[in-house]
Amino acid sequence: MNFKIEAILWNAAKVAGYIGEMLIPRALFLKHDWSKGPPEATAIWQQYRLMVLSWESLIQRRQTVNTVYITANSALLAGIGILASSLDKLGSIWAALGVMVMAFLGIALSFNWHRTVLSYGTLSRAKSKVVTALEEYMPARLFDAEWRVLEAKRYKSTTATDNQTALFFLVLFVALFLAALS
Repeated sequence: MNFKIEAILWNAAKVAGYIGEMLIPRALFLKHDWSKGPPEATAIWQQYRLMVLSWESLIQRRQTVNTVYITANSALLAGIGILASSLDKLGSIWAALGVMVMAFLGIALSFNWHRTVLSYGTLSRAKSKVVTALEEYMPARLFDAEWRVLEAKRYKSTTATDNQTALFFLVLFVALFLAALS
């Protein structure tokens, strides 16, 4: 008897991540001895400050990395342009081969950029969750309030934009590779 019930595969890492996100507020203070009272405000403040500085540093590194990838991709595109304009000097086979090699490098670079953007986005979201969880023990929840305002204004994360840019370059280099191949 066949019921044709579709199975849904679980992504164990994703499920573990969701469970971990739900436990963050409690996990922050697992080593604290609650029998001696709540954690000291200065300790919470120091950890909060450290986490916010770490988050800001991550954002700066991400911007630098994006600049490096855009520069490298632009250099590859310029190289492909030079090869294409030198068609009569190099010959069509050598020019096409050179374009294919540079396009392949662009594909690899853009794919790596895409993966890097996703990684930075995941790290940023994790830091955001920790900062928000720490704010539960503070008099004002400033980052949480800021995110609520941004969500109300339908803010779009730069992760999505950066990812689209990386994928645009990936598609462009695939198209150039295929054009040189034909």
